[in-house]
Amino acid sequence: MSEERLPYLVWRCYGCGRLITRLEIYARWKKSEASNYSDNSTCPCGSGKVAPGNPKLWEEILLPRVWKLWWVDVFLPWLRSKR
Repeated sequence: MSEERLPYLVWRCYGCGRLITRLEIYARWKKSEASNYSDNSTCPCGSGKVAPGNPKLWEEILLPRVWKLWWVDVFLPWLRSKR
């Protein structure tokens, strides 16, 4: 996916305050585009409003989806640039 679509790594839901990663939003968009189902909700709570945000320390340590985000979008590109 193109980085122009989502320039930030993590987002926060206006409705519930949940941390949403860029990978989760891409997966949601892909699912919506594949099924031709128009669903504007970005968050599992049903809200479609999100804003850029930073993960809190406990979220960085405890949430596997944040680990996956750092692995896919931060560490692997950094590793590739070192080769």
